[in-house]
Amino acid sequence: MSQDLAPFLFAGFLLSAVVLLAEWPLSSRLPRRLRVSLFILYTLGATSLAGFGQKDMYPFASWPLIAGTIPPFYTHPRLMLVDDAGVEHDVDYRAWEPLGFREVRTWFDRVAISFPASERAAAARQLVLMGETARKRARAGRSVGTLDRVLGPLTAPEFLLHPKRWSDSSAVPPRPFVGLRLYRETWNLEARESGRGAVHRLLVYSWPETAAR
Repeated sequence: MSQDLAPFLFAGFLLSAVVLLAEWPLSSRLPRRLRVSLFILYTLGATSLAGFGQKDMYPFASWPLIAGTIPPFYTHPRLMLVDDAGVEHDVDYRAWEPLGFREVRTWFDRVAISFPASERAAAARQLVLMGETARKRARAGRSVGTLDRVLGPLTAPEFLLHPKRWSDSSAVPPRPFVGLRLYRETWNLEARESGRGAVHRLLVYSWPETAAR
């Protein structure tokens, strides 16, 4: 049923957009504000039909991508860069571009961690090198990442937003990165929301080995 309806919803969406943008003889009789309102109402209605019905009707989706049940305790991987003084630093999400920040973190925690020691170390070394290169760019006042070099602030954002930790050069770590640490942090969601929950951190991997505390 949803697949039969999808083409008509899409055609209606395109038609309403054309009526909105083009000055056709019939559409011009309607005030532009009314046409905009009708377009918004149609889009919201079609989206709600897919969302509440939990049926994908391209391009209107039911958004099952990140839906799910979260247990009371949540475990979250965190990669930290370590400078030559042994100080840990949070990573600006743009530092590993063109690789995705969340994808790198999840991949290292779930895949690379099971590599043979030499291959795991090579992956860690590459992430440190990319982080250090990004740190130098940020310290020099240049772009932290690589994806916004052409469009700048008009570059499409990631699906999930992250803080731009190194946008201000004064916030960029002053010392070079020489190591990487992978932690798994666990906390109780309800307790943390109320400000009572502590975050329990487990060190899973450190490169080089001498960087472990």
